[in-house]
Amino acid sequence: MSKSLDDLNQWYRDSETANAAIHAEQRSNVLLTAGEHYSKRAQKYWRNIRGSSSLNENQKIRLTKNHTQKIVKGYINNLLHYAPDVKVGPRNKSEFHDQKVAEHHESVWRDLKKRNKFSRFRYYLAKDFTEIGELWVKCFFDPSAGEFIAYEAEQDEEGRFVVVDDVPEHQKVFEGGVIWERYAGFDVLTDSAARSFDDCREVTLRKMVPTKNLLKQFKGDDEKISGIKGSSKQTYMLFDPAGGGYKRSSDGLTMVRETYCRPSAEYENGYYWIWVEGAVLHEGPLPHGIFPIIHQGFDEATTSARSYSIIKTTRPYQAEINRTASKIAEHQVTLGDDKLVTQPGATLTPGAAVFGVKHIKAGGQVTHLPGRNGEQFVDYMNGQIAEMYSIANMLEDSEEKRSNDLDPYALLFRAMKDKKKFSLYGDKFEEALVELCEKSLRYAKADYTDDMVIQVLDKKERVNIEEFRSSDDLSTEIVVDKQSEDIETRLGQQLVFNHFLQFVGNKLDPKELGQVARAMPFLNKEAAFEDLTIDADNVLSDILAMDRGDFVPANRSDDHGYYIKKLEHRKKRKDYQFLPEYVKSNYEIKIEQHLEFETQLAQQAAMASRGAIPSGGFMVKCDVRIPDPNDPTKTSILKLPVEAVGWLIKKLEEQGSSQQVIEGLPMSAQADIGMKLAAIPEMQGDIPQGAGSF
Repeated sequence: MSKSLDDLNQWYRDSETANAAIHAEQRSNVLLTAGEHYSKRAQKYWRNIRGSSSLNENQKIRLTKNHTQKIVKGYINNLLHYAPDVKVGPRNKSEFHDQKVAEHHESVWRDLKKRNKFSRFRYYLAKDFTEIGELWVKCFFDPSAGEFIAYEAEQDEEGRFVVVDDVPEHQKVFEGGVIWERYAGFDVLTDSAARSFDDCREVTLRKMVPTKNLLKQFKGDDEKISGIKGSSKQTYMLFDPAGGGYKRSSDGLTMVRETYCRPSAEYENGYYWIWVEGAVLHEGPLPHGIFPIIHQGFDEATTSARSYSIIKTTRPYQAEINRTASKIAEHQVTLGDDKLVTQPGATLTPGAAVFGVKHIKAGGQVTHLPGRNGEQFVDYMNGQIAEMYSIANMLEDSEEKRSNDLDPYALLFRAMKDKKKFSLYGDKFEEALVELCEKSLRYAKADYTDDMVIQVLDKKERVNIEEFRSSDDLSTEIVVDKQSEDIETRLGQQLVFNHFLQFVGNKLDPKELGQVARAMPFLNKEAAFEDLTIDADNVLSDILAMDRGDFVPANRSDDHGYYIKKLEHRKKRKDYQFLPEYVKSNYEIKIEQHLEFETQLAQQAAMASRGAIPSGGFMVKCDVRIPDPNDPTKTSILKLPVEAVGWLIKKLEEQGSSQQVIEGLPMSAQADIGMKLAAIPEMQGDIPQGAGSF
């Protein structure tokens, strides 16, 4: 059952009251990071104090030593370094179908990152996560986003074109796109009774929107127009971090609230309301039943849906550092200069002029009091600074790291040690990126047209577009893995490949080397190794088509030996038994076709090897005795022309290379080819290779 406008306004007021304290803390966190550590700003007043020679009891110096900003930036850098991205991979890595579906989704994910400027967006998320203590993202499909396509004539409810001044009204049509919209924590309201974010059934987002845009969007709807105009007259206090405080909302802005309800027993597919104080603008079930809100907190508050930042821990130390620094400055202003104390009747007069020396004559007792620079507070302040970095787990990070050790394994060990310190917050930040990827792909899968999907896939993958459309739910088809693409991770991967190639590289054929090169982090250049992976790509494409039920006949130019090996391997996969019988029959027919081609090629190679045996050159003796043609009871040493011996050696080598290809096939395929060759009369005169050597 949908809520009324009164219910929404009452829920908003209750939630605003319940979230007031955390919102105030989050706003102050932003000011602390920006260096605004005091509630009032009076630059001219502070300049007068710094320029005066003394202070009265009503004047105070307030200095800022902004270590909070350095700690926050340190956390942001570590988060961006240790949680740079997520990668889409197959849930079952041994199934071709899952592999190809994962590749398609990875291509869509790369396009989404490019469209939404992922690198910059990720930085802002890390900043909100650390500075405010929470990151909030609304992920949704916007039909008005993307590139402009064309104009479309507007129609009324009865399908007639809307005509104004004898000209049909037109509206712009865009291709649409998945949008990521970031919200600050103090612009989000949650259930006051929720004990964690997972228990929070409803979330409300608020933002200021130009009133003229709203009026234009709902032109013709008098009820909504009236509500918008009434809401636009409200005055709101807007947070202004650049100005160091708050300012009143200017004319022309209206607060729009968006309330999203999770799928539940009451709302099977979830529900949403987009409303202003005076009217509900949109409402309905959540598109595709997807809850669009993504949230992650830095440190969760017990029994609350909200979280707090590292600044909550460092705030007392920052205040004490500022107080001590101000006290040092106060001593320098009031007691900084040296002083001379004289007894009654004592006089001071200039002495002899000596170059470089100031000489003063004193008549009577004079006491010299050196100036104070506040050094008695320095050790205490440095102790507070060290404790602040220690409590924030940033003491080592604040020191410059110097090392002349170029051992890659030492570098990897140190990187893993440093990463362990931030694994708690790094894992949380990665989870938010994973959720962003999952929801973005679900919207893309549901709302992208075929043209949009084909646009982001490689051209050679157009034939497999059905794999993307017909894929099951993402939770069972693919898995979104956390991925670290920092230099240490890539270096570790490269070291593993180097060891692998060192021991088994000489045993791999070019096709296998091409697959290894494709997976290398520093050598993954498709154009450089495309020739080595052509057959692997073709076989995979054919197998996917065969699994869909499309028969792909063997081509004479295929590498039939490689095809037979891969197809036989496909038959041994666990999921092969679940394929329809006609698909299995197609596999048998395709393998038989490749066997036929392989047999024909072997036959042609053997037939081409025949011909007139050369008989020139001198006679050479062979270490074998044959019956004497003149006397059968005797034997003689075999003598052959040297050209005939050379021809025989060459033909045996050629025949052996063809034999090696066949020997590389599965035993069942070797047996089939052998039976086919034995049944060919022409092949029975092939050069024998049995018995001993001579």
